[in-house]
Amino acid sequence: MGINGLWMAVAPAASWRALDEFVVTEGFRPCTASGPPQLMRIGFDASLWMHTVCNVFTYNHAGAGESPEIRTIFYRLVTVSQMLLHAHFVFDGPQRPKFKCGKNVKSASHFLTQHFQELISAFGFTWHEAPGEAEAELAKLNTFGIIDAVFSDDSDILMFGASCMDNSLQNKHYCDLVEIYTEDALEHGAHLT
Repeated sequence: MGINGLWMAVAPAASWRALDEFVVTEGFRPCTASGPPQLMRIGFDASLWMHTVCNVFTYNHAGAGESPEIRTIFYRLVTVSQMLLHAHFVFDGPQRPKFKCGKNVKSASHFLTQHFQELISAFGFTWHEAPGEAEAELAKLNTFGIIDAVFSDDSDILMFGASCMDNSLQNKHYCDLVEIYTEDALEHGAHLT
């Protein structure tokens, strides 16, 4: 089954919600006798962010101004910072596959990595580099309850067993609407275990 085939198979399990509304209604845990209020912890695939912003500026890069990729990442971080959530970013690591989906994968760090990590820290978010692929690391963090959900549009995240929120790259405003997949919805809506 190809990537598009997987998304078609899980489509009945998807629910569309505004991310800011989702983190408040589903993720916010009010103050209890045992502790302070807690925000939803969402893991973001940083490598995916870098690749998607670079794709946008493949054409007419010179007409887009200085550092359009970093500027776009900055404004995405502004959007995330305005939501009631704890954001954690994961970058692909040195043991990521050299060959994926029929293509050779660069082993060197992405040219935006250092600046992106500096911005993440400046916003008060956290990040780390995975041993291999960011999607596998995010799924593991989700499975162990370290993060509550994953924000990625890579279907691998579902194969690794994570609950997934898929951002719609067609949206004009980043994070406005996201596709949400939960274990329960995958099992009962798409009949997948």
